[in-house]
Amino acid sequence: MSENNQNNNKKEPSLSEVLKVRRDKLAALCEAGEDPFVKTKYDVTDCSKNIKENFDALEGKTVSLGGRIIARRIMGKASFWDFATAREIFSFMSAKRRGRRGLRSI
Repeated sequence: MSENNQNNNKKEPSLSEVLKVRRDKLAALCEAGEDPFVKTKYDVTDCSKNIKENFDALEGKTVSLGGRIIARRIMGKASFWDFATAREIFSFMSAKRRGRRGLRSI
């Protein structure tokens, strides 16, 4: 019971304190000459529409696609992913096969 009381007594930092810490870390990075917004550049080689239209021709080739994974469902050896680009949301499946991963659009 005393453990629960100790957890309740811990005060979470306020939003303004969290923002101040984040801004201080950003300022320290900028002073060190490292701009985090430049470092996160990602080269995109293809768009989702082209990948979907030419899926069979692109099989086995490496492509880069920019976006966010918005959902992931793991079911044993198979995983299902929802991926959002600037224009659309689509799903794909990833399956472990003998130590390798393969992707297939669904």
